[in-house]
Parts: sequence; C-alpha cells; structure tokens
Amino acid sequence: MTPDSGRTFRVEQVLGLLPDVDALAPLRSYIMAASRRRAAEEPHLTVGKRLVGTSELSNLVPRTLRRVADHLTMLYDASIEAIEAESRGDSAGCVLAFLRAGDLEVRVGREIAARVWFEHARSIAERGRDPEVEIEVLQRLAALEVASGNLARAGRLQQRALALAEASSDATGAARAALGLGRLALAMSNGRGAAAWFARGFTQALGQHGLLAELALGMSAVALAAADTHGAESWLRRASDELANTVPSMAQVELHTMRARIARQQAQPAVALAAYREALAVLHGLPRDSHRELALRIAVSEFYAETDRFPDAEDELRSAEELAIEQNAPRWLARVYLMLGNLRGRQRDESGFVFYEKAIELSRSGEPSPRLEAESYIAYADFRAMCGDASEARACLERAREILDDLDDAPLAASVDRALERYAMA
Repeated sequence: MTPDSGRTFRVEQVLGLLPDVDALAPLRSYIMAASRRRAAEEPHLTVGKRLVGTSELSNLVPRTLRRVADHLTMLYDASIEAIEAESRGDSAGCVLAFLRAGDLEVRVGREIAARVWFEHARSIAERGRDPEVEIEVLQRLAALEVASGNLARAGRLQQRALALAEASSDATGAARAALGLGRLALAMSNGRGAAAWFARGFTQALGQHGLLAELALGMSAVALAAADTHGAESWLRRASDELANTVPSMAQVELHTMRARIARQQAQPAVALAAYREALAVLHGLPRDSHRELALRIAVSEFYAETDRFPDAEDELRSAEELAIEQNAPRWLARVYLMLGNLRGRQRDESGFVFYEKAIELSRSGEPSPRLEAESYIAYADFRAMCGDASEARACLERAREILDDLDDAPLAASVDRALERYAMA
C-alpha cells in the first residue's frame, strides 16, 4: 500500500527499505538529518526511532543531488589542479591538491574514501622526495587512525613523520610529530612517555607561540592525569602566556577546556562551567569544526553529570546528537549514546541499555572503530553490573577483551583483565 503524503515512518523503517549501496549513502545521511524526535519517547530515543515524513522524502532528492554535485565538483577541481601542478613539475602542489580532496571527504564523513586520497598523495610525495609534503600526508593519515581508534598505527605514522622531519631539519614538522606522539601516549595512559615526547617537541618549536602553547597544554594534561593540579596550573599559565596577544585559535579553545578540567578536579564547578562557556564562545568564532564541538559538548555533559545536574547533561548530549546526525558522524553519535547510557546508569535507570546497544551498533558501522566498540562494551558491563546481571556484565567484558586482542592498548586490556579476575573470584 502506498502511504499518503502526510504519513510518517521511523528512520530505521525507511533505511531498512533501502539497499546498502554506495550510491544511496548520501541519501541515507540526509534522511537521518531530516528526521525529528518523538516527544513521547524522548527519554530513551535513538536515531532509528526518530520520525521522517513521506512528504519530506521527495524534497530530499533535489537537495541531496545538489550537495552531491557540489561535492563531486570540488573533488574534480582538486584532481584537475593536481594534474596541472604535476604538468608544471610541481610535485608538492599535486600532493596538496589531493590532500584537499581527502579533507573534503573527511568533512562529509567518508573516511574510507579519504584514506584512498591520502594514500595516493603519499605515493606521489614519496616519489617526489619532498619530505615537507610527505609529513603533511602522514599527519592526515595519523588523524584518520586516531579517529578509528587505531592508536598504535597512528603512532607508527607519527614516528615516520618525526624521522622525516628531523632528517630534513624541519623543526616545525618535528615538533608537530612529537606533539602527536605525546597525545597518543597520553591517550594510552602512558604519562611518562607523553611527557618525554612533549619535552622533545619543546626543543623544536622555539619561537612558535601556538605550537609551544599546545605542547604546554599537553604537559598540563600529563600533570592532571597524575593528580598534580599545581603542576597542571603551572603549565596552563605557560600556555596562556604563549597565546597572549594572538588571534583566536583552536589552541585557545584547548586552553579554556584544560582550565575547566583542572577546576573539575579541584571541585570548583562554577569555574569549570565558566571555562567551558569560554571555550564554546571561542569555538563558535572560528571556522566550523563539528568534531571539536562534539567533543566539547560531551565534556560539558560529563561535568553536569558529575555534579548531578542530569537534565543539563541530557540537554548537552541531545544537542550533540543533533549535530552528529546533521554532520553524518556515526562514531560521534555512538559516543553520544555511550554517554547517554552512562547518564542513565548514574540515575539507576535500567532502560538505558538501549543506548549501549546503539553505541555498539554504530561503532561497527561505516568504517568500524574497534576501540570505541571495546569502550562501549566495558561501559555496558558496568551498567549490567549495576542492574544486578553479573553474567551479562562478564559477557560484555569478555567481548571487549576479544576486541582488544587485536589492538595495541595494554593499559585498557589490563583493566579488563582485572575486572574479569574479580568476576572469577566472585
């Protein structure tokens, strides 16, 4: 039966009717972006249960085609620019054109396609023997690996970038690679290694205020992870001094965010909230970076949850959900649902399981993120334990451990092993 023009369907119904082919991928994302919430199911709503009207679907076709045509035009322009650059003997210009094409793909959530562009640019950079542009390519590829949760692979790319930079006396490239390696070490709970990499970066970044500020913020994060708030504040002041009299930048967003993190650890909620608001204000004055905004809104929601301001935490997460859907960012959407599950757990609401299951599903979609899937199972285990279901909690941990077998993250694997040992003893 053909539905009338005013009928509505759940997003999961509409997407379930479409074949899983690349040609329809943009339409799928626009269907989700055009959907709306169902007020009656608001507390436990995920994207699949949102509504979309049949009258709205026909309007999506011209909009989708225009956006796809614009995107393809920019990709073709970049390709022609690369060909023209190569014809002039400008190998670096050729590589940079392909990097812009890859950046375009990242912006619309097509990371698999972006990887193809970046790898192609890398092959040309290697043939051209231009270390500066090859370092640019390696940085882009490392960022993709970080987004996918492949931290060890990202580290190898950054190591290669560092080696190239040092061999060619590229101080800026070396400092940026050291910064990336420090952040990776910090993400893997290796504070000592992170501090060593940041210190190495300082030796290369002399006179570059923005880069020095980022390195100081890295050191502040190392100190904070070690519960050394005095040291964290000292490094924060160093970062602030480096950014004095500079134009608004992402480093300033990080500065305010770090100030908020320190205030949270010092139990100063008013200071933390003011710092987060400053970070959002600076961010909104910069070119749109939806991924940074998503990370910031999730951090603010965590702050609200810590202070038992659950409605405010929910509002932040729902704003992040809308942005992730609009930007076709399934990994960020998965993280939003993971946080919503944690929020329900804090409130002893057993129906929060729907958010963990959706987070796990999304972490496997598109280009899967095994690390995010493992993190989701670990959090789900805590939730199941809270619900009194020890067997399900143990099953979640076992699944997380299986995933971690293929990832180089010893600290996270060790924490799962310790939790499994506790269940075995019980």
